Amino acid sequence: MSEQASADTSAAPAPTVQPPKRGRYPQTALALVGAIIGCLAIVAFLILVVVRPDGGSRPASDWHAVAEQVAAEYGAIVIDPQLPEGWSANYARLTRGEEADTWEIGFLSPAEGYVGFVQYLGEPGAALPDTLGESAGTWQVGGRVWEVFDQRALDPTGNDAFAIVADLSSSTVLLHGSAGDDDFLVIADAVAEASR
Repeated sequence: MSEQASADTSAAPAPTVQPPKRGRYPQTALALVGAIIGCLAIVAFLILVVVRPDGGSRPASDWHAVAEQVAAEYGAIVIDPQLPEGWSANYARLTRGEEADTWEIGFLSPAEGYVGFVQYLGEPGAALPDTLGESAGTWQVGGRVWEVFDQRALDPTGNDAFAIVADLSSSTVLLHGSAGDDDFLVIADAVAEASR
């Protein structure tokens, strides 16, 4: 009997109700809006403060000065086109090649069109790049015959979108780029004049 009484007196532990766990931050719509505003403020600060490189064009190159240096090695065959006011060059360089060295200028027209000038320093009839595609006829410019390569329908902005080539008295000249026909005519005429 005493055993039964002692068994009755032992009460089962009362269940404890634990409060729901709370996160580190309050989980309300107002807190979410505040977090989004904080993120946007940080992004705006970074955009304003971080130094970004200037996306402007490369500094102009004095192609006449570089032409003098190249001519010191190759002589009078080096072509130095004289262009109207407003034209500039973003590079002028001599490139050493396996088959032929090339004198190169990157011309920018007043309308921001690009025409690359390449003179193959050697005998006329230099091997042309495969990227030019098929011949599309000829132009008569500056008393010279220029072979035309037009790929503007395939790649209107590529460096070989349009090209013209002429064998001059002492070398082959390639003009290529994405400029319009008028810009190519100006360069071709200046090149023909400078090659006389």
